[in-house]
Amino acid sequence: MDVPKKRILVTIPARYNSEEIFCKTLADIGGKPMIQHVYERVLKAPGVGQVIIATDHEKIKDVVEKFGAKAILTSNKHTCGTDRIVEAYVKLDQDFDIIVDVQADEPFMEPAMITEVTKPLIDDATIPMATLCCEFSNEKDWEYPFNVKVVKNLDGFALYFTRAPVPFQRKKGETTLYQHIGIYAWQGWFLKKYPKVPSSLEIAESLEQLRVIENGYRIKVIQTKTNYRKIAVNTPEDLEKARQMFTPSNKT
Repeated sequence: MDVPKKRILVTIPARYNSEEIFCKTLADIGGKPMIQHVYERVLKAPGVGQVIIATDHEKIKDVVEKFGAKAILTSNKHTCGTDRIVEAYVKLDQDFDIIVDVQADEPFMEPAMITEVTKPLIDDATIPMATLCCEFSNEKDWEYPFNVKVVKNLDGFALYFTRAPVPFQRKKGETTLYQHIGIYAWQGWFLKKYPKVPSSLEIAESLEQLRVIENGYRIKVIQTKTNYRKIAVNTPEDLEKARQMFTPSNKT
């Protein structure tokens, strides 16, 4: 008996105001707005049924529609990307088995990451949510607060996410240090019941995934096997690094 194919929706939340870079979603990288790089990479992922951009501003909506993307306008009152996605999903008024969140500040994300993050949910419908990680390559990156750390249990589920350099290394080199990658996947049933109130740890760390853990749900964490360029654009320095890394071979 054939297993029904899962319907997958990819959403890219795009906020107009950002703390470090004004309207970083539209920041130019190699002649294109950053969000266009993300969108075009997502389109290369196999199995994706639809891609939408959820934004709080007409300017972003106008730009993304000009390069052919579908945009849904949402409130500008949301505290995190997931809340914005939930609103956009309701407005889209279609049912999907799995919804993926790809961050608008990940211009070097690999299309294969969407396959990686959705596979646990395809294999086991009881797992509500999944995300990705990779190993830190050096201690400086591990200490950098904009690089989020994740600690996992032996079954590969998240124990905690934080901006602090954890776990503490009493003896260096005795444990693997994991960097969280900002891509999420949810079961459709879970997104419909996603906790609406920001949690205390979420607010303290400014990390939306902590809301899920604080409410008692599991997050499966998969170590990516892709050749991921670890550049999430959070600061002007990150943006400059991304621009320097952009070469013709990187173009989407």
